[in-house]
Amino acid sequence: MNNRYKIKSLRVIVVLALVFIVGFQSFAQSKSNKGTEFWVGFMFHYEGSSAGHSLYITSDSNTSGTVSVPGENWSQNFTVTANNLTVVTVPSSAAYNGCSDCITTKGIKIVSDDNIVVYAHQYLGNQSDATLVLPTRTLGKEYFAASYYQSSASSTRGRSTFLIVGTQDSTVVRITPKIAIQKGS
Repeated sequence: MNNRYKIKSLRVIVVLALVFIVGFQSFAQSKSNKGTEFWVGFMFHYEGSSAGHSLYITSDSNTSGTVSVPGENWSQNFTVTANNLTVVTVPSSAAYNGCSDCITTKGIKIVSDDNIVVYAHQYLGNQSDATLVLPTRTLGKEYFAASYYQSSASSTRGRSTFLIVGTQDSTVVRITPKIAIQKGS
């Protein structure tokens, strides 16, 4: 093989590799945590309904929007100054899902005029839960709940839990446990 052929072959390989890398990076970057519509909920908290329920909202640009709990007739408008944080506290009476294995009307909807990023935080005493909320447009149709046996100082073991928020009326949910589950009360 001559050197000219080797150089041409190497160029073709490098170009193809770059095309694949750029293509895969573009595909991987297609979903973002920025959006204009979000749904979230707050589930059981050890401290009960006394826990605080806050949404932390930020944006690259000045924008405004509304946080609402449509099933509980509660809403609050908000404004965000670019690159700053706005905190919206949702009352426990509208936000807290204290039951297990139940359906409630406490899904929280966040809408805005321009792209925002939303974090949800539930807190009180020595326990705190937080999550990055994904925009509705990035949601999929199949999810897995990673769970484990929790250690506890009491005689009863802690249990893993998950919350499902239906973003549309008549949402059908199918849960397929891989192991035996314990229903709550």
